[in-house]
Amino acid sequence: NFDCLQTFIVLSQCKNFTRASEIMYVAQSTISNRIRLLEEIYKMSIGNKNKTGIELQEEGTLFLQYAKQLLNVETVALR
Repeated sequence: NFDCLQTFIVLSQCKNFTRASEIMYVAQSTISNRIRLLEEIYKMSIGNKNKTGIELQEEGTLFLQYAKQLLNVETVALR
């Protein structure tokens, strides 16, 4: 899902759910739901979450590279 991947990339850059929701113009719950969906689909934990943010774990760091590649492929395909 393009939105979930994009959300993950934004969150990984700002490391804050509230800030990610502001950047993407969506509710904070949308950010949380998208991240939860990615974790369920790929059966992994992306990072250590606290009240306001996230710190990527090794799986999350590896997935970040994968997510960026997928978005690049999708962007090229849409041209």
